Amino acid sequence: LYTYEKIDSTLHAWQEMFGNTPHSSDDYEGFGVIYNLDTIGYSSQDNLPIYAVKLSAHADIKEAQPRVLILGQCHAEEIYGVEISMEIINQFLHPEQFQENRTFLQKGLYFTEIWIIPTYNPEGMRVVHGYVENGVEIQDVTYRKNKRDTDNDGIFDFVNGIGQDTDGVDLNRNYDFNWIFGDTLLQSCDPTVSDCSYNDDYDYYKGEYPESESETQAIMKLAREQNFLLSIAYHSSRSGNVDKNVVYPWAWEGKSTIVESPGFDVISDLGDEIAELLGYSYFGGSKSRRGNAHDWLYRENGCIQYLVEVGYTDDAPYGEGLLIESDHLDEVVESNMDAFFHLLMRAAGNNYREIDGNQVKGVVRDNIESIPIANAIITIPELENNITKARRTDKSGFYSRLLHPFGEYTM
Repeated sequence: LYTYEKIDSTLHAWQEMFGNTPHSSDDYEGFGVIYNLDTIGYSSQDNLPIYAVKLSAHADIKEAQPRVLILGQCHAEEIYGVEISMEIINQFLHPEQFQENRTFLQKGLYFTEIWIIPTYNPEGMRVVHGYVENGVEIQDVTYRKNKRDTDNDGIFDFVNGIGQDTDGVDLNRNYDFNWIFGDTLLQSCDPTVSDCSYNDDYDYYKGEYPESESETQAIMKLAREQNFLLSIAYHSSRSGNVDKNVVYPWAWEGKSTIVESPGFDVISDLGDEIAELLGYSYFGGSKSRRGNAHDWLYRENGCIQYLVEVGYTDDAPYGEGLLIESDHLDEVVESNMDAFFHLLMRAAGNNYREIDGNQVKGVVRDNIESIPIANAIITIPELENNITKARRTDKSGFYSRLLHPFGEYTM
């Protein structure tokens, strides 16, 4: 299992091996440095670094390419995404061991930039795996949030077991879009809305205000800088109640109808393909509006993020939500690789399993000196509405948008 400390040491070891010189593999002939490790922020309470790995054929420079974001872990006890994201990095760095994926590794590096954040909740992750603080052993394998000291008493207040943790903020309720609908501090389950037998009171606190947490701020800052085209955020249900499904923006349940995002045909088609590759029986839109990352990303700059609720490939019981004790890690990781490569090839604009990767992209330049123009607005009305923000070029003047193969668009 990857603890936070093991993530730290492994990523830095890979930086030493692959982050300074061109990769030596014959599979990457003509490529430069393919790995770059960066610190994009620090945790709210303990000031722990949040690491991001950039993978590309020339990772030490910024190129005009579509970008993919992988978020391995947001909720502390949902550890499967950490293992998946670290395995993704591992396969790119050691292509000789994964020749069955050789083409995808090559095309992914050559045509895209891949940004991987194994965890942006290092505080909660340490609680799940256990550590000693001021002589006191701290561990709760079901812990979900960060360690925000919500009552300002200088003590980390938590209860071992699901729910009832009075400190901490749910980072996937802290984004500045529909934040207002999230749980307030110490909000208990509402039996008129959902089944409260799971006893996860207080686990979904949205924070004192939108973007209150430095962990959330780090992801938002990176997203604004990089203008990601596609993304996967891995989650993993501790109970198994909502596992094995793919959630995408935004398809909220209204009073009498479903509120779909503009371009929902593009989003849902790719989401359905991902779910089919995973063999998941359920997939659909967000349904609820509660400050989620995938909704914010699409509103902010058009990045389509799929929240993948990872689950076992069989019907084995989950026990008491102890994913950390799972015997299924290897099969879970392996079962998620095809879906990742499918999304990556769509970003790269290459066919994967004969599915067309329809995309429009380019660099906007001035017509006198051919200088790239940052923040130029690219308008495709069929993919936008009065909720979405303007879609802009990045610092290098680059933009990319996914289209539906049978759609008609105005640009």
